[in-house]
Amino acid sequence: DAANKDVEAANKDVAAANEARGQADKALEALREDLESARGGGEADQARLGAELQDARDEVQRRGDALRLAEAGRDMAREEASAALAEVERTRLELDAANKDVEAANKDVAAANEARGQADKALEALREDLESARGGGEADQARLGAELQDARDEVQRRGDALRLAEAGRDMAREEASAALAEVERTRLELDAANKDV
Repeated sequence: DAANKDVEAANKDVAAANEARGQADKALEALREDLESARGGGEADQARLGAELQDARDEVQRRGDALRLAEAGRDMAREEASAALAEVERTRLELDAANKDVEAANKDVAAANEARGQADKALEALREDLESARGGGEADQARLGAELQDARDEVQRRGDALRLAEAGRDMAREEASAALAEVERTRLELDAANKDV
């Protein structure tokens, strides 16, 4: 928005410089007519008008230079506005992507946490079954013991998966923070560029 306002201001500068150049052209033309009318007059009048005509030519030149400078400033402001817009859009897309990654990582952690909780419950149920089978046959106890070990392994695996998901979430958060910092840096650079313009 600020860059676009700079372009608008630069366009006004060009219009003002163009108007000033036009006024200088008219003044020069009027002096030429005065000089033409004074052809039959005294040398002093012709010399004065000749000097004024040269001054008017110089003023037209100066205002023409000012117009070209204003046009160059306008073109530069337009280029900076386009570059700033592209940079803002790029950083915005990166931030959106990073935020989506964080959201997905949070869901992964929640799912892994739920899976770990289910494995814990299954392990606890097997422990109770094993306790109940204390007075039963050795075969039952051996089978429950093996199931108990499998359940412990499953809890371990799901715990590992949970820690992995948490690490992914932390990484996604760091990337989102970096993207946010990049957006802020871009904004500050844009502000600085607009002040330069």
